[in-house]
This record gives sequence, structure tokens and C-alpha cells, in this order.
Amino acid sequence: MNTKQMTQTLRRQAGYTIDQTILIVAVIAILVTMIVGSVGWDLLTRAGSTKLQSHLVQFENAAGSFFSQYNMWPHQASETPGDGTVNFRTLIDETALVDAMEGGGEFRNYLPAYNVDGGVVNHPFGAGTGTVELVTDVDGGQTYIVFEMTLVPAEEFNRADNGVDGREDWENGRLRSDVAPVAGNTVTLRYFANVIN
Repeated sequence: MNTKQMTQTLRRQAGYTIDQTILIVAVIAILVTMIVGSVGWDLLTRAGSTKLQSHLVQFENAAGSFFSQYNMWPHQASETPGDGTVNFRTLIDETALVDAMEGGGEFRNYLPAYNVDGGVVNHPFGAGTGTVELVTDVDGGQTYIVFEMTLVPAEEFNRADNGVDGREDWENGRLRSDVAPVAGNTVTLRYFANVIN
């Protein structure tokens, strides 16, 4: 084998040129970006549903803690038991409690992420103008504390419904909506929390 043949053989076995290497690196970078973007978006959408679902569980826990401290439910301690806004405020604002709460220990805010603004309590979902109320309702012979949230984006409701009830069914289960949740719209959700009888 002469020198010329050896040089040609080595060139064929030498590997990739710089242009080919740059192209391979660029393709790998694009693929990594697509994968990270897809996984990241999926994690963000899951986090959104987890946030709403987490707030609903916090509501339920707050009502249970309130009962443990005062031996009555928040709506029973409300200065106006028929007013859902005032009922919810009993969990965050001691001025909403009746004077009969004496002896129950020092008041604490059970939901520090929420506050009263102009007499109403707004939630952070969607445009942040939706309100939160606490009412009672009878379902299947049981009386429940029900948390109502207005103007919740339908997409967030569906994700939370899937997390709470294991399926998207807006008419049944613990989490319900006033209308069928359609993408781009808002709904009033009702979360059947604590059984009180």
C-alpha cells in the first residue's frame, strides 16, 4: 500500500468533519430543548391544578381546625349565619365572629393567604376577582360545609376536579360546577368539604 492509498484510507476512517459535528450538536440541542419544554410545560400545568386542589384541602382543614378549637362550625359562629361571605370570613377575620365565641382561646387566621377586601374575600385564580364563600348544603342525606368560588377558569376547575374526584365530572363528586366547564370560560365551583351531621 502506497502513501497515497494510506492517506485516503485514513481520511475515510477519521470521523466527522467540523461541519458535521456542529450539525449533530445543533440537532441534539434542538431535541433537548423540545423535551425540556414539553416536560416543563406539563409540570407547570400540573402545578396549577395542584394549587387549586391544595387551596380546597386547606379550606377543609381550616374548617376542621376551627371546629376543634371552638366546638362549632364556622357558619355557626358567624355573626350572620345566612351570609356565605361572612361565614368564610370567620376563618380569617375575628370581627366576623359572634360575641358568643368568648372562652374559645385566642383567634387565629386559619387561611393566612386570604384577606377581606371591601367586605368580600377574593381568590387568586383566574383574574383574581372571584369570591369565596362558605355555605351548607344537603347531599345524599348528609349536610356538608360547601366552599363556593366564583369566576374560576374552566381549565383549572377540570384539573382540580380530576385531582379531587379522580375524573372530570362537573355534576357529581365532591367538586362540582354550576355549568359544564368549557375552555376559555369561568365557572362557579362548589367543593363539598366537611360532613357536619
